[in-house]
Amino acid sequence: MPYGCREKAYKRNENRVRGEIIYYTILLERIIDSYIARHFFPDTESDKFHEVKKFLIADRMEFSKKIEVFKEILMIECVTKEVFNQQYPRFGDDFKEIGNTRNDFAHGLSLMPPNKDLNKWEIILYKYRKEQPEPYSKEKIKECLEKIFKYIDRFSEGGTHVQIGK
Repeated sequence: MPYGCREKAYKRNENRVRGEIIYYTILLERIIDSYIARHFFPDTESDKFHEVKKFLIADRMEFSKKIEVFKEILMIECVTKEVFNQQYPRFGDDFKEIGNTRNDFAHGLSLMPPNKDLNKWEIILYKYRKEQPEPYSKEKIKECLEKIFKYIDRFSEGGTHVQIGK
C-alpha cells in the first residue's frame, strides 16, 4: 500500500531519529576507545596510542567489553569504589540502557502506527528481546539522547558539548 504525505513524513522523521541515536552512540563509543587507549598511552600523538586504539579496542572489542574496561579504568582513577559511586552513581544502569537502546535502534524493526497515532509517536520499534512493539515519544527520545550526551560531554577531550537536534 503506497504511503501518503503524512506517512512519508513519519518515515522521514523515524529515519532521522534512528540515525541520531546510532550516530551519537557511535560517537560516545569512539570517545571511550580514546579514553581507554589514553590510559595506556597518554601521548595521543604516539604510534602506540593509535595502534592500540585501532587494532585492540575499536575493531576488536564489543561495546559491553569496552564498558567493562572503561569502568575499571575509572575505578582506578577514583581510587575507591565509594568515590566511583559518588562520581558515577548511574554508570552501570546508564550504559546498559545506552547499549540496549543502540541495539534496538540499529536492529529493531520499525512499525507504522495507525493514521490516528502518526503525530503521537516519533518511532515504534519491535523489540525482539521483549517480543513486543515499543513506542518512543519525543520526550523519551530526548531522554535517550541526553543520557548519551551526558557521557559524551564528560569524557570527550576538551569537553565538547553536544546539542539535541530539532
